[in-house]
Amino acid sequence: MTRPVLDSPFDARPHRLETPDGPIAWYEAGTGSTVLLLHSVNAAASSMEMAPLFEGLADRHRVVAFDWLGFGLSDRPDIRYRAVVMHRVLDAVLTKVAGGRPDIVALSLPSQYAAVLAVRSPERMRRLVAISPTGAGRFGANKGGATARRAAERFLRLPLVGSSLFRALGSRRSIDGFLDGVVADPASLPERYRHYAWATTKQPGADRAPLAFICGLLDDPRAEAAWAAERVPTLMLVGDQPRFCDLAALAAVADANPAITLETIAASGDLPHWEQPAATLDRIRAFLAAKS
Repeated sequence: MTRPVLDSPFDARPHRLETPDGPIAWYEAGTGSTVLLLHSVNAAASSMEMAPLFEGLADRHRVVAFDWLGFGLSDRPDIRYRAVVMHRVLDAVLTKVAGGRPDIVALSLPSQYAAVLAVRSPERMRRLVAISPTGAGRFGANKGGATARRAAERFLRLPLVGSSLFRALGSRRSIDGFLDGVVADPASLPERYRHYAWATTKQPGADRAPLAFICGLLDDPRAEAAWAAERVPTLMLVGDQPRFCDLAALAAVADANPAITLETIAASGDLPHWEQPAATLDRIRAFLAAKS
C-alpha cells in the first residue's frame, strides 16, 4: 500500500526545531501575545487535533502549535518515550519558540505536563487552559507498577508483536470507532480530521511513541499533586459527556484549588473545541483576556 502523504495540518508551513531527543515540527499564525497549543497523546495524535483553536485564536494572538516527538510531522526516533522526554520537548519549545510567558492550552494527557510545569516553573506561563484534562480520579497518572509497565513495553517492542497491535489500532475502522466514542456527535468530526488521524499512523516509526502511551509510560506521576499545588490561573474545560476524564474528580480538584476554574461545555465529549467550537472559543478568549 502506498504510504499517505502527511501535510501541514494548518494553513501554515511547518518549521523545524531541534530538541535534545530529536527534531520536531512547529507552526505559527497571527500576531499578539503568544498562545501555545499542546495536542493530546494517543495512537493517532497530531496538531490537527488543535485546528479549531489554531485558526480561531490567531485573530487576536500569535498562536504556536507543535507535534510532539513521535507524532505528526515530527521525527519518530527509536527511543524510550517517557514523560521526561515530553518535558524536554516542551522546555525546548518554550525556550526557543514560545518565548516570554505564553498562555498554554493543553488537550488531555499533556495537561499533566503543563500542570507539573506550572508548579516547577510558574514564571514560564501566564495562564493555562486544560481541555479534558487527565491526572485525577479514574484517569489519574500511573504512580506504581513502573516495572510492569516497562515489561509490557519490552513485550510490545518484540518483532511483530507491537507492530501487529498497532496495525489493528491504526486501521481506518478502528480510528473511526475510537473517534466516534470520544465525541457526543460523530458528525462533529470532519473527514479531514479522520483522514489525518489515519494517515499519521502510516508513517515510519508511527508505533513507537503510541506503544509507550498504551503502557502508561507517558503519564506524569506528579500530575495529581501538581493539580492540587499549582497557582497559575487555570481554566479546565470539559464536555458534559466525557469519556477519558473524570468530571467528578476534576470538580473536587477545582473546589480545593482557588487557582482553578472548572467549566463544562454542553453537548460535547472529550473534544469540545471540535464539537462546540464557538462556545469553547468564547470561554477561552474571555479567560485569556482577563488580567493576571
